[in-house]
Amino acid sequence: MNRSSKIVLSGLGMTLALAFTAAPASAQLQTKNQTKCITGVNKAAIKVSSSVRKVAEECLRYALSGQNVLNCVLADTKGRIGIATEKLAAVAGSSYCTDDPPDFGFTSGVIANGAALLQERNLAEDIFGTAFLNGSAPMATDAASRACRDTVARDYGRVSATVAKAFLACKKNGLTLGSIDSAADLQGCFAQITSDANALVQKAMTTFQLDTLGSCNVMQLDEIFGGVCNDAVGVLAFGNCLDRTVQCRACMSLNAIDGLTADCDLHDDGEANYTCPPGSAPPTTTSTTLDTSTTTLDTSTTTLDTTTTTEDTTTTTSTTTTTTTTTTTTTTTTTLPGVLQWTFSGACVDATLVVANFGNLELRAQGPAEVTVRADLTSRRDAPGSGRNEIIDVEIVDINFEAGDPNSDTYAKVDLYPEEGIPLSATHIDPRPSIGTIREDNPGNPQGVFDVKPYGQQGTGTVAMSAFIHVEFKANFQGSALHEFLHHDVPISLGGTVTNLPPAKDDFVLMTNTTPVPVRRDATDSGFLGATINALKVTFDPTTCEVIVPAL
Repeated sequence: MNRSSKIVLSGLGMTLALAFTAAPASAQLQTKNQTKCITGVNKAAIKVSSSVRKVAEECLRYALSGQNVLNCVLADTKGRIGIATEKLAAVAGSSYCTDDPPDFGFTSGVIANGAALLQERNLAEDIFGTAFLNGSAPMATDAASRACRDTVARDYGRVSATVAKAFLACKKNGLTLGSIDSAADLQGCFAQITSDANALVQKAMTTFQLDTLGSCNVMQLDEIFGGVCNDAVGVLAFGNCLDRTVQCRACMSLNAIDGLTADCDLHDDGEANYTCPPGSAPPTTTSTTLDTSTTTLDTSTTTLDTTTTTEDTTTTTSTTTTTTTTTTTTTTTTTLPGVLQWTFSGACVDATLVVANFGNLELRAQGPAEVTVRADLTSRRDAPGSGRNEIIDVEIVDINFEAGDPNSDTYAKVDLYPEEGIPLSATHIDPRPSIGTIREDNPGNPQGVFDVKPYGQQGTGTVAMSAFIHVEFKANFQGSALHEFLHHDVPISLGGTVTNLPPAKDDFVLMTNTTPVPVRRDATDSGFLGATINALKVTFDPTTCEVIVPAL
């Protein structure tokens, strides 16, 4: 999938554009300046988080029922959040970080700032509920309710800050002594901050629990807290839920800031029980078994005559984030003996990228694309073990999907995996064609005829392919331009149904992988921020294609 797109978050009045970076996996002791960069950015990010919490605490303390607390935080009347974010940007832009960037434990000032802002907002909504914070639900304002709310707002901030500071202390000590020389070593600090031996963290957690028990009663919980702990039975269970939620968000923030991949669901309460991110649920997947046993494509005759290629124009009517595009599709057919190739100028691509380390942020893009498909009728044969069902080899030759202007700082592009330009590694093998088969669903009638129109009269075919795509995106954060190129090593399994060759209006192929496909960064061939491709669909509807821009 080659895609470049604007990825925007509105959080606490800041616009966050996500940059994807990753540290090399090899172990290496960090220099003094690299250590200063790693710890300095962490310290500054902690300050951003604490500034957000301080402002939110004050806004909650004086909030009236129906008042939008989020707008109050956004106003940042004393400039605390703005000062903290500027300080973080200055640290990340200092010579400590730019002259010889750290090999691990550092992503960028953009990501650190964004993670701190995003996770603090998420945490506040997890605890108090979005409806209470944006004023759409009435908030209890009696003295007892205020006392309970103020206590929880104060103490959850203390726990979160203590966890972050304990992680920073572990990091600083390990880097100084040389016991931390890789991202894996740094990730070990998560275990240290949750161990019984960490007195400061344990004390903060105990105080949080006791203060909640002392300041809140069961009758107040529903009226004050509309977040993920709202259904906890009893004040003690509520306190345990709050503690788990704070641990979860602290872990997710540190993962993003440091470019780590710690299992935050395991970290928050010691169990893999889908409690992080809050509101998670066990995944439900539908497994589709497709015949991919014969995906060898004969490409010995791939020099094609393209002199008859024509294209129609596309008219797009845009609104703010969604447009309806009316396309008169052009299907250009190029033939060799037994080999057909079609170019669809009115196809539609729909892709979804999920960023785990940013709270499972889902980024979806959809729009018109040009797709080229090739079918080799000379490869027709009986499908293994199928009796009389026949299959033919097919290949997606090209995908061209773009959103935005490539000369601007907001741009997205999806295409097939390139044959060159990505560094080779142990997991990285070229070439990676997007190939597979179409299998007739009913035996040919008569025998020996591939029963899909126009060769058969009424049959359909099942598509089974392995695809490799490439993604490019540009985004902008407070004047900082980001430009990333992404690929994947695990093939995307595509399945679907065709009623015609070339594919007809209602035909499609979609991603059938039972687990998301991890994305890797071209520059380092390493994973980052837990980002995955979770959905991909290609349709051939020649009339409409809704344009979806990945913006929040």
